[in-house]
Amino acid sequence: AHRSLHDAQCVVRSLVQQRYLIAGGGAPEARAAFCLQQKSVKMTGQDAYCWAAFAEALAVIPYTLAENAGMKPIQVVTDLRAQHAAGNMG
Repeated sequence: AHRSLHDAQCVVRSLVQQRYLIAGGGAPEARAAFCLQQKSVKMTGQDAYCWAAFAEALAVIPYTLAENAGMKPIQVVTDLRAQHAAGNMG
């Protein structure tokens, strides 16, 4: 409990010092995976394979976070991907 409170206080302190916030829960990784996958489709050869493989590796992160949080990871990741595909990022 002490560690969680300390972590929360550090987040607030960071927001006061610099007003930047990035979405959590794997959303940045899911968006990066989505963009990389789209770009890989337009490529050919080994480059396309590498970009797609990196996108796939990033896509595992939101799934793992949802699973560790006790959520239904397939449903969470499916919803997240649908939101990104629709252009909703916020």
